[in-house]
Amino acid sequence: MAQINIKIDDDLKQDAVRTFSAMGLDLSTGIKLYLKRVTQDNKLPFTPKATSELDQAIAEADRSQVETFDDFDDWAASLDED
Repeated sequence: MAQINIKIDDDLKQDAVRTFSAMGLDLSTGIKLYLKRVTQDNKLPFTPKATSELDQAIAEADRSQVETFDDFDDWAASLDED
């Protein structure tokens, strides 16, 4: 059996323990259920929301989901395509 070690904020851990406990689960079981759902559906069981347009742009850039151009003329031409 594998073991996962992660670092999270103490408050987040306590909130998660309380939440799972209210559902009759311990933290380990709650996390296992989450991982099983992700692998079963091959996606997150929720849609993450960016807190602002800047956060969303940064996240897209981090995932290399931004369009790049070699020069200004290429960028200007792409505006006409839309």
